[in-house]
Amino acid sequence: MYQYKTNKEYRQTLRDFFKMELPNIQHLNEDIDEESLDELLYDEKAVENGLNEIYAKTKLKKAFQTLYEAAAAKMISMDHETGLAVLLSYDYFTDFVQFLNYYYENENKESLETTKEYIAIYSKIK
Repeated sequence: MYQYKTNKEYRQTLRDFFKMELPNIQHLNEDIDEESLDELLYDEKAVENGLNEIYAKTKLKKAFQTLYEAAAAKMISMDHETGLAVLLSYDYFTDFVQFLNYYYENENKESLETTKEYIAIYSKIK
């Protein structure tokens, strides 16, 4: 499963999760700092596609709606897609992805709210 302890490791985790393509940048300034370089190598399209796919597969499930609302509230919002972005942020990513993977493997189960994966992410986000 995904693990990270630093921002650098988290950014690599996101690259792996969203299967980001690294662009071919030939003329980079060698004095560029690591975070600026990381921003240049960010694959916006891969992230957008990944977020859209996750949201399309989960938006009708009450458990995810509850999580999206609680997460969006952290940004003073009620927008579910904002909530999804928050759930994929540094503090919540690992727990949310564990729940997401559980859901993908067990889509036909009705009571997602009673799973240890849901309880872990819900207790953290609430």
